[in-house]
Amino acid sequence: MNEKANKLPGSYPMNKGDGPFSYAQNSCYQRGVVDAAKEMINAAITDKLDIKHLSFASLNAFYIADFGCSVGPNTFIAVQNILDPVEFNDTSQLAYLVHSTIAYFPRPPSILYSSYALYWLSKVPKEVLDINPPTWNKGRIHYPGSAKEVVEAYSAQYAKDMESFLYARAQEVVDGGLMTLLIASLPDGILHSHTTTVSEAKVDSFNLPIYYTSPKEFEAIIENNGYFSIERMEKMDQPMRQATPNLQMCTLHMRAAMEGLIKEHFGSEIIENCSISTLRKMQSPPSS
Repeated sequence: MNEKANKLPGSYPMNKGDGPFSYAQNSCYQRGVVDAAKEMINAAITDKLDIKHLSFASLNAFYIADFGCSVGPNTFIAVQNILDPVEFNDTSQLAYLVHSTIAYFPRPPSILYSSYALYWLSKVPKEVLDINPPTWNKGRIHYPGSAKEVVEAYSAQYAKDMESFLYARAQEVVDGGLMTLLIASLPDGILHSHTTTVSEAKVDSFNLPIYYTSPKEFEAIIENNGYFSIERMEKMDQPMRQATPNLQMCTLHMRAAMEGLIKEHFGSEIIENCSISTLRKMQSPPSS
């Protein structure tokens, strides 16, 4: 394995600030997911969260832990959607506490929340960077359309990461608490194209640390983990998909989320051309 090829960044921050390519200005797709999930979350909290019997009831405090996606106004909208169905005996005791780190909670959280974040892997599976077949993902940057062994490597890494996530959350959440996860499902395969913008070696050594699970696979992970039980699982349609897609907006969303990761591996000089090529590819007929 090429050691240098495996030196992807340990974290993948969204584009900061409020500029034209920032996450704050290009996250209405994620906002649509938050809005679409509001009624489901409302029903789940109303039906499944028994405030009177939870250990926080006597503390007049209600803690929510948000584990992404990213930062910005969507976070506050998501938290408000959680708070709306919660009834407090004395609303004057309600306060918003925003912590700069998820590693510390003053009290165990009552509700854990994550939206469009858990498809990020902790790292690229080491098997796909090994130049020995059949797991080497040569010529591709992701697993769709790759060999079965590559897909299996991604799936195994996802299961391992989810096991760690569930174990950690089980230690944090209050007894009887609730966890709400909004997770992207399996997409269609990603088309592969050959260009001369970057070297073949650069492409061969780059893989997106992203994995889209399926409902059945995710359910099996939860059951095998044993720390949580699934109270409700539903397919959620993305409202923005009902309208004609704004391809320029889609490209900006992708850039806001992926620019830091791509820049780290390929260099900043390809970012603009990469965005233009992505837009042209999305605008072209499927057969081209």
